[in-house]
Parts: sequence; structure tokens; C-alpha cells
Amino acid sequence: MAGSAADCIFWQRKLRRHCILYELRNKEQILASKFLSVGHQLGQNWTKWDTSVGSGSPFAYEIVDSGFDSDLSVQEAIELGTFKLPCRHRDSASGGSINKIRWMGIYRKL
Repeated sequence: MAGSAADCIFWQRKLRRHCILYELRNKEQILASKFLSVGHQLGQNWTKWDTSVGSGSPFAYEIVDSGFDSDLSVQEAIELGTFKLPCRHRDSASGGSINKIRWMGIYRKL
């Protein structure tokens, strides 16, 4: 098993171990509300480096990896992100749009 499914199993087992330790130390079960009170996805906090977490990310990474060059101009990078990323249509949950982000914010929504 690899990829997201394996990651989920890993974190599920790790979380289970922590819950068991909590129960042994505190003589009570941990409440689900403790996890729900966090209020955001924990996946991004665990990795701390991945800025793309959508279900279309694997498609996008594949295209970007094949077309990326360290000497890309800004215009070439915009074209790579705009015209060479058909992943927005491959993934039904992506919404079919791409936000082009610059250092100072959203450049243009496609």
C-alpha cells in the first residue's frame, strides 16, 4: 500500500497509540471533541511544507514536474500553470478553476 491510503493508516495507528497512552495516564478516555476543537485540517500541520493539498494535487505535480525548469521566466511559469495543467478537469472535485498566485497575492483567477 502506498500514497494517501498508507498515510492514513500510519496516522490512524499513531493516533490510536496516543489515545491509549492518554487513557493509561489519565484514567479516562479522550473525547472526540478534543480533536474536533482544533477546527482545521491536521494534514497540513503534520507536513508543514506541502502547500497543495487538494485531491487534484497528484495530477498537478505530475504536470509541473515534467514541465518545470529552474530557468523559467514568469510568463513561462504562468503558461505552465494555466495551459499545461489539465488536472483541473481530470479531478471532479477541483472546481475546474486555477488561482495563479504571485508573491503578493492572487494574480488572476482562471
